[in-house]
Formats: sequence, structure tokens, C-alpha cells
Amino acid sequence: SSRTDFGLSPTLMSPAARLQNAVANSGFEDGNLAPWASYLAISATVGRNACHAGRYCLAETAGKGSMYQDVIGLRPGATYTAAAWVSGSDEGTATAQIAIYDPGTNAAAFSIPIRVHPGWQLMTQSLTIGRLPTLRVHLFRNEGSGTVYWDDVHIYAAP
Repeated sequence: SSRTDFGLSPTLMSPAARLQNAVANSGFEDGNLAPWASYLAISATVGRNACHAGRYCLAETAGKGSMYQDVIGLRPGATYTAAAWVSGSDEGTATAQIAIYDPGTNAAAFSIPIRVHPGWQLMTQSLTIGRLPTLRVHLFRNEGSGTVYWDDVHIYAAP
């Protein structure tokens, strides 16, 4: 699916609409990794196995690291929560974490690492961003065996 604003400027969208569309390819339904990028030594693909919703999800199959994406157009000084669904292969020992990085302050917030299993779990992490309207969302696969699956990544503003 192609992202389009149908000619609307981001300034004309409501804050809720901007957040709803802030994470590009949030469900990996484009069938590829773009615009997600890798950090450290992670092996990742987009697959069709065991997805939370839709036909595709991210599969981090080996290594230690993350897939990440920069989210722009946010309100400096506001608190945001990144949320994503995570699961894993039955035999796996790898843990998963979601993290938010603020490039303006060089601060990061990490969720508690969890051991994943075939059932889907919602992971969240919040951070108050500094002076820049940007944050980076990381979907981490930590050391261990098995595949970590991610799907339906979103950003929410704290009330």
C-alpha cells in the first residue's frame, strides 16, 4: 500500500490523524522492510507466518539488534508511547524489547525484556521528547534462539 496524504499538508491534519499515520509501513503490509532500517547485527525479513493482523509481519530471525524507524512531525516536550505486538517461535529463547530514542537529547527508554512465545503480547514504552519533533522507535531482538515477530506498530500521545 502506498502512503499518500492526498495533497493535504501535515499542518492540515488533526494531531490524531498525524499520529495515526506517523509510523510508515506500521503493519509491514507493504511486504517489505522499507522504511525500517537495521541497527547492530540483526537478520530480519517480512514474512507471512503467524501475523497479528493482516498478511505480513516483521520476523527478526537471528542476531542481536533491532529494526528501527524515525517518526517525525511530533510536538517537542510532549510524551509519546510506542506500542507494538510481539510474539515468537515456540522453541525460542531470545527476548524482545521496544525502545524509544530521542535524538534531540540523546535519551532512550527501554521496555523490560520479555521472553516471547507464540501468543501475541502488546509491548509499550513511553518517553518525553526534547526540543526536536522526532523520535526513533526500535524493535529489539536480544540474544538467544528462535524468531521474534513484530506487527502493528503505533505511536500515541500521552493524555
